[in-house]
Amino acid sequence: MNHKLLAGVVVLWVTVLSTSSAHAGRSFGQIYRECGLGAMIASDDPTMALVSNITTDLGTTAILSNATTPDTCKGSSAKTALFIHESYDALASDLSRGHGKYIDSLAALSGWSKDSQGVITEKIRADFSKVVAANGYSSKNRFDHSEALFNIVSKYSAQS
Repeated sequence: MNHKLLAGVVVLWVTVLSTSSAHAGRSFGQIYRECGLGAMIASDDPTMALVSNITTDLGTTAILSNATTPDTCKGSSAKTALFIHESYDALASDLSRGHGKYIDSLAALSGWSKDSQGVITEKIRADFSKVVAANGYSSKNRFDHSEALFNIVSKYSAQS
């Protein structure tokens, strides 16, 4: 890699770091422990989350999640995002039927009450069916599919 390009990348990275840190009111250490892939992988162990973030992608996902969706850095949202990504196919299948153990697990992770689970599931199914039917959906990757479903779930989980 060319030294000028490397210097430019470092300057950009530091700029993003300082901007995102100031924006969400977190220190760099908090960002690396509470956000990104590390927080998803090791949400119960802040030290391991920090190490994971540094070793997997130099903290890029931590910095981006802090800057773009800081509310996902708290922990439970990260667990929900990881669950959706890891079980996407089975969860999508349960959503198509309107019930199943993956929806039950999602409800538990998202903190839905038993009384609201049916209503929330139906709202998510309606929104999700629009996403799946949209042009270009099939050409997107698993991460994009998971992210779309996570955004829908987050919208209704906040209302429960």
